[in-house]
Parts: sequence; structure tokens; C-alpha cells
Amino acid sequence: MEQKIKQYWEKFKIETNANKDLNYKKDFCFGYDERTYEELLKLVIEGTKKSTSFAFFQYEMDNEEEPKVEDYAIVTDSLRNHKCVIKTINVRYLKI
Repeated sequence: MEQKIKQYWEKFKIETNANKDLNYKKDFCFGYDERTYEELLKLVIEGTKKSTSFAFFQYEMDNEEEPKVEDYAIVTDSLRNHKCVIKTINVRYLKI
């Protein structure tokens, strides 16, 4: 599956005239189970879902780098099939 995602990314770069050295940060599903993966993916593709949130501590716990402006990611469905590319255009940190 990883190879298909990489091929999808290379095709995306060609179709959008992106810098050949541009990389995506990660591939993932929105949500917490198969049903929400599909529901949220549909909203992203329709253009209804345009933002998301995360718990900062989760990135630290998972030893992942937090999102940064200009990061790209590939959104997949519940079967890990690539469906679209998203770009981070704004990051805000809020204390709750």
C-alpha cells in the first residue's frame, strides 16, 4: 500500500507543477473508527470540512512532529486507499 501512496504523491506533484523535492508529511485517516473515517473523508472531499484540531500532547506521546504551515498530507479511506491531498495553511495553539 505504501508504494501506491508514494505513486499518488508523485502524480500529484506532476499535476500541480509542485517542486520535485516537495514531500508529504504523513498519510492518515480523519476520525477514530471506520465509520468516522468515511464520514469525515466525504466532508473533506466535498469541501465542507476545512479544518481540524488535535491534542498537542498526543504528538509528544507518539514522538511525532506537530503540523506546520505548508505541510502536505495524504488523506486515506478506512482501507488506506489514497483519496486526496491536504495542505496546512494555518496552525493555532489554544489553551483550554
